[in-house]
Amino acid sequence: MPASHGVNALTEAADLILRTQDIDDKAREICFNWTLTSAGSASNAIPASATLTADMRYGRNDDYDAIVALLDERALRKRLPGAEITIDMKKGRPAFNASAAGRALAAKGQTIYQEVGGKIGIATERTGGGSDAAYAALSGKPVLEGMDLPGMGYHTNADEYILIDAIPRRLYLEARMIMDLSLGR
Repeated sequence: MPASHGVNALTEAADLILRTQDIDDKAREICFNWTLTSAGSASNAIPASATLTADMRYGRNDDYDAIVALLDERALRKRLPGAEITIDMKKGRPAFNASAAGRALAAKGQTIYQEVGGKIGIATERTGGGSDAAYAALSGKPVLEGMDLPGMGYHTNADEYILIDAIPRRLYLEARMIMDLSLGR
């Protein structure tokens, strides 16, 4: 947001944050949060530019374009007429939505896992936050999400761990899934 003739880019950026608060809509599985900002270079000068960064997640891939259009529309409602606003969206990870075939595959995995005394929470609808499985699901093929090793603290520096005693059961599950599927069962 470059300033033009003394236009305070920080003021415009703050107003843009307020104009876009309702994009975050948990009922529609849309998470939109401003997360970083930077503006100005000195306390006695009007900021000539400001940069805002947001994190956006959505439960349905079809919602992405509508959210971007809404953000663009809100950016046009400038508080300061001389302000210039540029929206630069980078599409992140897609949403994972399980297909009917994926749900059937998950049910098969859950049944096999119960045979060895385990209970597994394979995603049978959708997952938030984005996952590698979401990219594979875009192919239209059945995809499983949540067959990873159980543990806690995922994506943290010091607190991530897995439950080692689950490894043999998970190896059995994966080997058995591959064998059954390759034999058409």
